[in-house]
Amino acid sequence: FADAHLQDSAWSTRAVIGDAAFSLEQVITYAVNNQAKAVIGAGDLIDKQRNRAYPIREFFRQLDRLRVAGIPFYYIQGQHDRDNPTWLSAHSHAQHLHGKLIEEDGVRVYGMDWQPADKIHDEMAKIPAGTAILVAHQVWGEFMGGVTTPEANFTDVPVVETVFTGDLHVHRRLATNGKDGQALTVYSPGSTCKQSIDEQSDKYFMALRNGVWESIPLRVRPTLDDVEITDD
Repeated sequence: FADAHLQDSAWSTRAVIGDAAFSLEQVITYAVNNQAKAVIGAGDLIDKQRNRAYPIREFFRQLDRLRVAGIPFYYIQGQHDRDNPTWLSAHSHAQHLHGKLIEEDGVRVYGMDWQPADKIHDEMAKIPAGTAILVAHQVWGEFMGGVTTPEANFTDVPVVETVFTGDLHVHRRLATNGKDGQALTVYSPGSTCKQSIDEQSDKYFMALRNGVWESIPLRVRPTLDDVEITDD
């Protein structure tokens, strides 16, 4: 999963309370009930670099559940939650995946924290040969190039055949090619709950089972679309 943006309220000017924590709880419940080999968070898991107690407490509650179940938790940082030391390093069960290669259930996974444009190509050059999945959190040109300035494109990604990326708050799959000409499939799980009123209403996390990526829907706050507001 990615972009949980754990915080008290999804919108600071409205009493929309508890959505991010409820979605995170569903992700962890699914992992525990299905005896997942591991859980991976692809950045912006916490909404801010400076936090009140609530989001940290709620995240640690879920990490406690994974520890009891014996399920490893790996994470990378996005732009929102990037800090040194990392926020989740305060919990003994959370393992920072940046710059590390792990193998779970026969799948080799490499993690990369959010990188600025002047550093990302050097970081991607460190991806070890034989890596299957890159877990990242970036503004990619193919996703957001027409909206903001991207740090890189998927055509810059070497080695891997799959990118699992945060940042785009939209659930999306893209088939393209990487730097080495390899076929590259990109999975964006999207945010786990609405972070603004104009985001898509359907929210998901993803499960990799027997080589197949499954989109798992989350129960989220009901919204009414296409309602015309005619007065203040």
